[in-house]
Amino acid sequence: MGLFNTWGIGNAQRNDGILILVSKGDREMRRLAEFEDDSYLAQGQQVEEALKSVDYDVWYCPYDDHTKIEGYKGWFSSYSACTKCNHITMYSTRTVLTSATTSRSDKARVEYTCKN
Repeated sequence: MGLFNTWGIGNAQRNDGILILVSKGDREMRRLAEFEDDSYLAQGQQVEEALKSVDYDVWYCPYDDHTKIEGYKGWFSSYSACTKCNHITMYSTRTVLTSATTSRSDKARVEYTCKN
C-alpha cells in the first residue's frame, strides 16, 4: 500500500490502482541430487551425511555458479556436536565401572569419539 500512496497510483476513493512488478533476470536454483552434492560439501559435512546426523541440501544456480547449502539435523541421531571440529559426528560409549546399589550410585567411564 505504501507504493500506491507514494507514487499516486489509482484513485483512493475508487480503489482502482494497479501495480505490476516485472522482475528481469530471475534465476532459478535447482536442488542437486545426493550424488551431486558431495562435491560442494566440506569433508566434515560429508561425514555427517554418511552418519545420517545431518542431511544437507545443496541448491545450485548455473547462471552465476552460486550455491546455497542447507542442513537438517537428523531427528533420531545418537551423534552430538564435537567440541573440536564442531560437526555432529561425536558419539559416546559408557562403561560401568561400579554398579549402583541401594546406598550409592554407579561409577562409569564415558568415552567420546569423533568420527570426523
